[in-house]
Amino acid sequence: MVDTRGSGIEYSREQIADFEKVGDLFINDKREIYAELLRDDEGHTIYFREWFTSNGGDDNFNFAIINTLDELKVELKKDVDHGDLAPGLVNKICAAMQNVWDN
Repeated sequence: MVDTRGSGIEYSREQIADFEKVGDLFINDKREIYAELLRDDEGHTIYFREWFTSNGGDDNFNFAIINTLDELKVELKKDVDHGDLAPGLVNKICAAMQNVWDN
């Protein structure tokens, strides 16, 4: 699958499974989705979403390469718009993940 933010970077599900987990972002059992931050071998920070059910296809995940906390906020707001995340959690998640970009 190709990065949804247009970097041109492509990963398979198997590659993603080997990346370092930076942090859990949220899980929504009702919507059957979870999201986490990962880091690949080249140091890219990856916003990874996976659905518990794939509805018969291979498209049960997507990812976005993000470079800043503001880009994380944009991705989280997409999840709010889709009903996957409560609006009040965006700032809390960003505050918890701020250290990822403080280095």
